[in-house]
Amino acid sequence: MTIVAIAAAVIFAGCIEYRIGLESKLQHIKTPIWDEEDLEIYKYQHANPDAPVISYTLTITYPSKGYPPFYKGPTPLEHNVTRTPAGRFLCHEFDGFQNHFIYQETILVGARTTDDFGQVVAEARLSYFVTEKNEQEIEAEEFHYGPDSKLIFKCKSQIDPSTEFKTKETKKIGKKIRDYYFMWPI
Repeated sequence: MTIVAIAAAVIFAGCIEYRIGLESKLQHIKTPIWDEEDLEIYKYQHANPDAPVISYTLTITYPSKGYPPFYKGPTPLEHNVTRTPAGRFLCHEFDGFQNHFIYQETILVGARTTDDFGQVVAEARLSYFVTEKNEQEIEAEEFHYGPDSKLIFKCKSQIDPSTEFKTKETKKIGKKIRDYYFMWPI
């Protein structure tokens, strides 16, 4: 009995130490990465308060089950889209959260996600690369926050520019509650 209790205590202590190590790694990352003034919808509406926006519901039907890979909701995928008349995407609204997009000049560089109560639950920063085969690659660095607004998960994701969907996650630290960046308006 004593050996089992000691073994359980050692395993439990190891799990706590591992979790504390992850939390320590996450706490050293400077967040939030975006301010409200970075959001395209903020810049657009403050530049011209009477500027029109276009809003509509978009329904996407997929040819096979399980696509897109990181989307876990019902299919077909329905979400509300808000964009400028010129076509710049301002927001995608899904069930329970909204992705507000960030541009530098004409390039999409990130997103800030809020829940239905306005709390920031995630942020992402995009990087663009050209491979040796002259193909474009897009990587998103994701930051997810818990109910207390502390960073709980970080990863790097690969986005397929031809489908606009996340295809892979790497360099994961922490535990993700929900996926917010399964689709991008690239």
